[in-house]
Amino acid sequence: MPATHVTPDNHEIRVISIYATRWRHRQFSEGPLQPAHLSLGRLEEFYALFRGQLPQVIDRTEHAAGDLLFTGPDDLHPADGGDGPGTGEPVTIKRAESWLFVLPSDQVVAVLDFDFVSGPLDVDPMPTTKVLERCAYAQLRVGGLDLEGHIAALAGQAGAEEIDKNPMLPPERHQVVFAPSVPQGKLPKESILKTIIYRVDPPNRPEFMKVRRPSGLNEAKHTLAAVTPYVSLLYGHHEYVENSVFLTAVHAVGTTARFRQIWHKAHGQVRDFRWRASTGNCTRRWNSVSGRTRSAGCFPGWTRASARN
Repeated sequence: MPATHVTPDNHEIRVISIYATRWRHRQFSEGPLQPAHLSLGRLEEFYALFRGQLPQVIDRTEHAAGDLLFTGPDDLHPADGGDGPGTGEPVTIKRAESWLFVLPSDQVVAVLDFDFVSGPLDVDPMPTTKVLERCAYAQLRVGGLDLEGHIAALAGQAGAEEIDKNPMLPPERHQVVFAPSVPQGKLPKESILKTIIYRVDPPNRPEFMKVRRPSGLNEAKHTLAAVTPYVSLLYGHHEYVENSVFLTAVHAVGTTARFRQIWHKAHGQVRDFRWRASTGNCTRRWNSVSGRTRSAGCFPGWTRASARN
């Protein structure tokens, strides 16, 4: 992230929380670039070549820092009086904005993107850990609305189509922490890294959430990148690298959600077919070439007697 406001004891950490949604947008475009397009620096030319296969921005809304409020588990009582997510000290939000992306599959993905003030990660990871905890469980409000309501309002304004009336957020989500390198600072230790990724010393079995270390993003004593299915941490990278990871994570979350929807629909159709087949409500047609009958579909009211006739 940009090296502004970075001191050994006080700097800004960027968190992006990516959420699948119950919305679709039918106007995926390969026309001119969107004005709110992410800045990709040296990678811009590659986005221009493949943008028809990548997420596109359909809404970007900036918020006042005070519009973002962390809440407790019941979503009614602010954590620490609204100052911060149970960190013991207030968390100071410096910047906040919301994004809506649409994938080529029409799937809409929402992102909450904000910066907060923190000490060095290698000294105190607890503020970052607690922020991730609140965001992972959508324990926050934006402009007075809970997260799902906020996303629904943005999606409606962007002309998206609601495909599910269930007001709960879908399960697919991912969080990325971007931390700047600190003058005379050190890379976070392995124990710090695990605390951030696995939360506050939880009982966990790492084999179910292995940490990957992309070689191109890990330079000895300079940069660090750790990736898991749910949380990723990048330390000391350029802004265009961060935005490239941002866009990739959005694509992954949206694609995973779409696959779940396809599987759910296909599974329902298979169960329906099996039920109708078990009750005899299936038609069969004669194939004059093979000399055999084949299934033509299952319909209510069909009987074996009617098929023989």
